[in-house]
Amino acid sequence: MSDLIIKSLVFRTNERHYFLMSGSISLLLFKQVPLVVCIQFLLQSFVQAQAPEGRRGYVALEKQLQIQGFEGAEIRVLDELSLNPLDSSFANEFSTNEATHGLKLLVVYFSSSRWTELELKRRTQKLLRHLLNCKIKINELVFLKLDSYKGESLLGERGCHYLKCDSKTFEMTNRLVQKFPDFLMNIYVEEFPSVAEKVISLSPHQKKVYFRSRNTARAFAILRRYKHQKIRERYLQGTMWYSHRALDFKHYPQAYSTEAHEMGHVLMNLGGHPSRTIMSIDFTYMNKAMAPEDITFAPYQCQVMIDKRVPLLTPIQ
Repeated sequence: MSDLIIKSLVFRTNERHYFLMSGSISLLLFKQVPLVVCIQFLLQSFVQAQAPEGRRGYVALEKQLQIQGFEGAEIRVLDELSLNPLDSSFANEFSTNEATHGLKLLVVYFSSSRWTELELKRRTQKLLRHLLNCKIKINELVFLKLDSYKGESLLGERGCHYLKCDSKTFEMTNRLVQKFPDFLMNIYVEEFPSVAEKVISLSPHQKKVYFRSRNTARAFAILRRYKHQKIRERYLQGTMWYSHRALDFKHYPQAYSTEAHEMGHVLMNLGGHPSRTIMSIDFTYMNKAMAPEDITFAPYQCQVMIDKRVPLLTPIQ
């Protein structure tokens, strides 16, 4: 009876997983593992084998996220060349580059925002080109699409502005950090929360007035240098945030990458904006006086990344 059940399960799997599973079955039977355990193993292998390409290994994690409030969670695992298979120049550039260090990147976005998978693939490919100039590659690239988190899509007043995050956004980010502990994280939202601005009256008899204003920031990164902050906020370190303004801004040079700029802040633990590199924010100068090939990381900046080597940037063996 047990042989019949096992053969039935084996021949319902696809061809490329047959030999792996049949070998595992023999081992299980040889060790006289209970039939129930054998069947559980086979069913788990069957689910993984039938998972769509680019999602194998993450099916269980996807279900865990959905249970924890990540509505509509959909995980896709991509490799660098799948970002744009038709770009032969990028494929050649990637195959001939001998990277010395690597990192893992999680790309998080909401289905109801203007950030689309196609746009994010394009931007991630651009990021990778700049990282390759520093002999850094993306070892593992995961896209996570969400409908909402606990009923909210974090597109307006919910969200982060540097270390000022509302409780729900922090909870969401903290859970993602726990599920993806070895990843840097690009989080794309529609809008950042409004910020409190201070107006000082010229009259000494009037108090300072605070009001809410629209947040015009396009992107920001949370660095490791915020160690003096509360422990709960340290979970946000290594996260990079992007609003639709980074998508709509018309003054970026063609060679510029917002993602490379923000990742430069994280990898160098840098709060400033050195001129004449991709870390500059003088887009007028970039457009008028800099050649496209110069709008990237300077050699000394690449060296700083390698020397400082944040924990999530690891040597390639």
